[in-house]
Amino acid sequence: MWNFNRYKTCALGLIGLQVALLLTSASVHNPIDDELAHLPCGIIHWKTGDRTLYHVNPPLVRMVAAVPVMALYPNLVVPTFEKSTEPSDRPEFMVAYHFLQSNGNPMLCSIYFWARSLCILFPLLGALVCWLWSLELYGEFAGLLSMLLWTTCPLVLGWGSTIYPDVPAASLWMLAAYLFWRWTCCPNWSRACWAGMAMGAALLTKLTLLYMIVVPFPEQYVLGFDTQRREFEAVLWSYLNGRHQKGGWYHYYLFTACIKLPIGTFALFGIASLLTISQIIKRQPNAAEWFVIAPASVLILVISSQTGIKHLYISKLAYPSPVDTTAETNMDLQDLQDECRSDLQ
Repeated sequence: MWNFNRYKTCALGLIGLQVALLLTSASVHNPIDDELAHLPCGIIHWKTGDRTLYHVNPPLVRMVAAVPVMALYPNLVVPTFEKSTEPSDRPEFMVAYHFLQSNGNPMLCSIYFWARSLCILFPLLGALVCWLWSLELYGEFAGLLSMLLWTTCPLVLGWGSTIYPDVPAASLWMLAAYLFWRWTCCPNWSRACWAGMAMGAALLTKLTLLYMIVVPFPEQYVLGFDTQRREFEAVLWSYLNGRHQKGGWYHYYLFTACIKLPIGTFALFGIASLLTISQIIKRQPNAAEWFVIAPASVLILVISSQTGIKHLYISKLAYPSPVDTTAETNMDLQDLQDECRSDLQ
């Protein structure tokens, strides 16, 4: 039987593997559309304190991405822009164009590699949370399985090596849910503060996470949400399984997840679901499991109801929940094995 130190060694090995894969992806792939705007906007946030650019998403991730770039390339030319009185205007893409023109193509890949390099801390945080939560809920092997599914997920590796905010948002909302669950287990001011800070950090990554809490928000937060809603309601062209039409489909995210996620992940998730149903009448359901399942379920319902624009990367926000739920397979199989032995005796 393995001891905890061996599980910890394997976990560190998975972290090292994910770092290597993320850095490789960040170095060999060119920047993609929205990334070109995220970086200069992040630099402008730091230098001017202005948050109006790219307000369809909060500024945390692009400001993190800008830190190594500003340190390594202090002489970068950052374009100026005129503030628009129309909330629906998107000047960040013109800023991106002038940023690229002013700083030249030879440095482009190097600049964006360093911007991406600091952002890989977010998927690493997600791996750590998946491991810790599954470890506390279901045991050591389940924690390692949960981390394995996260660190080798193609969606996490692909988008986690960019400046896009979706993987950071998935990692931070899972951290917030985990810390909130710990507070419910033992309420005190220290745990409440940590949970509150994690929730604040999550809300600074992605507007989609607004469904988690209702509080007064800053002006640019609200305007960015309005702009995003306007784009969702624009009914743009979408493509799915050979069909090209205006607007989307309610089943888009579930269908594309079935195609994109590894078959092994679905097999484990299916086994975990069946075992959970079979065991639920034999044992008291673990209240902590609702902290894992409920947020992702609500998120899938919310984003599936928006049929104007469809992008698979949005659904990554819900990925940590099935990862942790799948880790329950180990515990349920052990329970089932123990019952079979008891019946035979």
